[in-house]
Amino acid sequence: MCCAPAEDPKLVIVFVVHEPANAHFGGDVAAPGAVHLMEDALTYMGVPGSPALPLPPQQVASRLWEFQTSQITDRTFGSKGAAE
Repeated sequence: MCCAPAEDPKLVIVFVVHEPANAHFGGDVAAPGAVHLMEDALTYMGVPGSPALPLPPQQVASRLWEFQTSQITDRTFGSKGAAE
């Protein structure tokens, strides 16, 4: 289940995969399809993207476990942008 945009949801998607073949976790099975559907639907609806999140200050980022700047700056969240 996902909704977007986070600050003012316009769309909610429940993406169910019955009897997945090679994986059993939602992030592996349903999430890629849900992201693709969400991107296409929001584009069709003309919903603008969420505002960019500010990066945490360096003194905070250095203390975060496995923090990576790309987790905040990659607005495709590894979907279409990673495949193209």
